[in-house]
Amino acid sequence: MNDGADLSLSVVVVSHNYGGYLDEALTSVIRQGRPPDEIVLIDDASSDNTPAVAERWAKNVPSLSSMRNESRLGPARTFNRGFASSSGKLLVKLDGDDRFADGYLSALESALVTRDADIAYSGLRLFGAESREIPVKAFDRRELHRENFINGSAMMRRSVWERTGGFRDELDGLGLEDWELFVHAISLGMHATPVEDCWLEYRRHAHGSRNSISRLDALRAHWFVRCAHRDEVGIKDVGAWMARSVRRNLTGASMRHA
Repeated sequence: MNDGADLSLSVVVVSHNYGGYLDEALTSVIRQGRPPDEIVLIDDASSDNTPAVAERWAKNVPSLSSMRNESRLGPARTFNRGFASSSGKLLVKLDGDDRFADGYLSALESALVTRDADIAYSGLRLFGAESREIPVKAFDRRELHRENFINGSAMMRRSVWERTGGFRDELDGLGLEDWELFVHAISLGMHATPVEDCWLEYRRHAHGSRNSISRLDALRAHWFVRCAHRDEVGIKDVGAWMARSVRRNLTGASMRHA
């Protein structure tokens, strides 16, 4: 088991028009009790004040480097670019509108090292247009084949990203690139572990949340994962997700009209 003494940590933060939230995101990173050894900030061709915010942070935080995509690449390709530009043995990504709760990085690193895991993940604390906690779920391989319960800011060893080939470019525009990587990693024999009382603070936006994808895109993404991992994800798994999606939609509609 690795004792963690030689594990450097890189956090990659991506913003596409999240300049208004980026100070909160970056402040949550540098205030960690276990600060990252390196922060890579990437502006994915924003048209807002993201470049100015990135320049200010790069001038004031020595461990932070920034770069910009001249044209928008999308999350999969942008996070791949960030991970490729980083040097840490441990990797965590963060969307520019989200935040780490206090103690986030230290809790994940401790669990990953002491349990000799490859991926460590937390629960979600929603804020913004919706406020509630979603506790972390125990790892269940069959459940992972049906839908994702590992948040995108899970901590992973660099070997996870390298052995899977990173996030799939084909899922830019569809979403669920995190889920595909986790399914792939587990299929290769890697291990994921949940961490209790540890929270990714996940912003919910009003008026058609930026965090959401359409049901059609979700179905297309699920089918892509099914085709890419036929030995893992079966037709019944896609069907189970579809049935749940319909039930959730019906429940949501009933609550809105109650």
